[in-house]
Amino acid sequence: MTDILDTEVQPWTFTFPAENLEEFHHLIGKANRRLERAGAADARFTPAITVNTVTEVTVDGIEVSTEMATATMDSLRLSLGRYTFVARLVPESAGMTVHTAPGESLAGWERPAADDMHCDHCGTDRYRVNLFVVRDEDTGEFIQLGQQCIQLYTGMKPKGLWALTFDADIDAWATGQGGEGGGSRTRAWSINQVLGMALALTGMGKGYISRARAEERGLNATGGDIHRCLNRWLPTDADCRKSDRLRAERDRLLAAISDGLGYAADEDLMAEVKAAADTLNSDSDYGQNMAVILAADSGTVSSKNVNTLGSLVSVYHRLREDVARKAAAPKVAGFIGKVGDRLRDFDVAVTAVRSLEGDYGTTTLMVGTTDDGHTVKWFASGARDWEAGDRLHFGAATVKAHETYQGTDQTALTRGHKVEVIDQG
Repeated sequence: MTDILDTEVQPWTFTFPAENLEEFHHLIGKANRRLERAGAADARFTPAITVNTVTEVTVDGIEVSTEMATATMDSLRLSLGRYTFVARLVPESAGMTVHTAPGESLAGWERPAADDMHCDHCGTDRYRVNLFVVRDEDTGEFIQLGQQCIQLYTGMKPKGLWALTFDADIDAWATGQGGEGGGSRTRAWSINQVLGMALALTGMGKGYISRARAEERGLNATGGDIHRCLNRWLPTDADCRKSDRLRAERDRLLAAISDGLGYAADEDLMAEVKAAADTLNSDSDYGQNMAVILAADSGTVSSKNVNTLGSLVSVYHRLREDVARKAAAPKVAGFIGKVGDRLRDFDVAVTAVRSLEGDYGTTTLMVGTTDDGHTVKWFASGARDWEAGDRLHFGAATVKAHETYQGTDQTALTRGHKVEVIDQG
């Protein structure tokens, strides 16, 4: 709503999410039909609409884009004979606010004092809910009238005066204060930043948790965590003072925001992650949806597709594992040692890593190949930052079991000791 503080000709201007344009046009059409019924068919609301993308950066450095519509109404002529309604005055404790009809000017008019609620017709100075300024087109004179005196002064019964306050109704709608949806908006987020958050939250993809798995295991789905980071839906300071768990959760999400923005700025990394989409089945809905999301000229993705885009990091992780497996030593049948043997000083080329959440915290599953081609696996306690392609050195480990998985012999290890990365993939 425009509160006129000068005497220049001013339009009415409103800004609201572009997705609500249909509802805005409905409100304008309804108002114009009401003017017609009031006999003011010559007075119409004819807004001009422009749509722009507004991109903001949050305090954390996260980019968020919204399609916003701007509606401008340049004129509204509401007349009674030779009189034209120019403005409505609204009394406030500190003075009068002046709400001028679009396209009208109060040049030459002096704003009344805070306690001046007089009517130029009856001369009475008393509190009035509705005061109007009209212009005599024959003389150019401005007249201040109470609503009850308009008909007595002009000789006509006023209709359609609500149109002078219609900007307040539209402004309430546009800002979401009028009980309707004008203020709601669908946001769009930077594709790179969404992928960066997903990488940070999942340990470069190995800890990705789908919604189905989250519901099954009672975990946080990765997609939900991405939304929490983007929107900064974090535990409050008060919550963190009461709960160590909530404080740790906030620290986890804040770290993901910081690390995610760093990943998003790495152009080579982003290109690798996006290239993983090329391995998807182009005939599948998932593959086609991912292609559409990544092809956006705006470089953004809508909130509704954040979860889908975030899942690409799991594809990226599997792709890296495939590359690592092919680069590892050829697999051979059989096992290393006997169950219970203590093995010492050997290297393993990592081919797969999984982060598993359980009742006792995080466990990392590592699968790899020894220099002589045997496959080993180890469930290490805690979260490890290993990646497919890394080379690990074991100071020692114990043979726990001899197993076969999908036709491949695997030596299960336990009690790994002095395990360190000696070469990063």
